[in-house]
Formats: sequence, structure tokens, C-alpha cells
Amino acid sequence: MKKSELRKFIREVIKENLEQGYTLDELTWDIVRQFFPKGDVAFPNPDDSSRNVFNEKDLEDWKSTTKSRFGNVRIFFDPNAVWYDQVQIKDEKFNKDKEASIQAKAATLRNWGTTR
Repeated sequence: MKKSELRKFIREVIKENLEQGYTLDELTWDIVRQFFPKGDVAFPNPDDSSRNVFNEKDLEDWKSTTKSRFGNVRIFFDPNAVWYDQVQIKDEKFNKDKEASIQAKAATLRNWGTTR
């Protein structure tokens, strides 16, 4: 296989994996490093915060917490997105919890503005 053919094949595999995502059970530190070879990666939390994952232990802790609340959700990567959107969970319950958290924060900020 020529180098150019190999590069094309690798790009196709990466594109396919970006679109299909990974369940929490499938997700490994090696997979994360394929998309993000250096540094930490921000994984989303349902309270609209994120967890910086630096290593395999951090990833396993985040997966365990997420799976206990939302089940074996699917994770999608977008290495070209801004840092806080590079890892996404496309799950209705997760996104409802996240939206509720955003709304609660907004209400609190509104209340602070009216009580001062």
C-alpha cells in the first residue's frame, strides 16, 4: 500500500469513528489519544462544567460517574472544535440535565441582578 493510500484510509477510518462515536464501554485512553495526542481533554459534565482528563485513571473515573447516572452513553469527538466542544455526549437525558443546569444558573444570575 502506498503512503498516500494509507493516509486516505486512515482519514476515512477517523471520519467514520467521528460520526459513529464510542459507547462508554468501548471508550479507552488509547482511543482518546488517537484524537488528542497531547495534553488534557475536557469531558462534559451534566452541570455544564467539564472534567479535565489527563490520564487513564481520570478517564475511568469520569466514565464511571457518567455511566452511573446516564448509562452506556455514546461519546463523539471533534478535535477541530473549541476546547469545550471537542467531546460531546448526544444523549437526551444528559442534555436535559445540562440544559436544566444552565437554566438554573441563568435564573440565579437574574436574581442576583434584581436583589442588589
